[in-house]
Amino acid sequence: YLAVESAFGERDTRREAIGVMQWAQYYLDNFATVAEAVAAQRGFTFQIEPLILPNGFPTLVHLAFSDRTGDSAVIEYVNGEARIYHNRRHTVMT
Repeated sequence: YLAVESAFGERDTRREAIGVMQWAQYYLDNFATVAEAVAAQRGFTFQIEPLILPNGFPTLVHLAFSDRTGDSAVIEYVNGEARIYHNRRHTVMT
């Protein structure tokens, strides 16, 4: 879970969307390394669409990646913009 201040942005129906739960699966299905996933995120054209929980709040999450080489990255959205932290040091999210 990511703090309330973060958000995927207002839904723009002119853009294709990917559900927040499919967002992680997209990377698992399409990329073998963290570097590939980060490069894909930099060109990501989809809008992330959160699930609305029973309490009315959206699912606001960030993703952590690591691969067999020890490479790692964290991707989070703040104010509708992706922030990417790509470095072997980024192994924990809090």
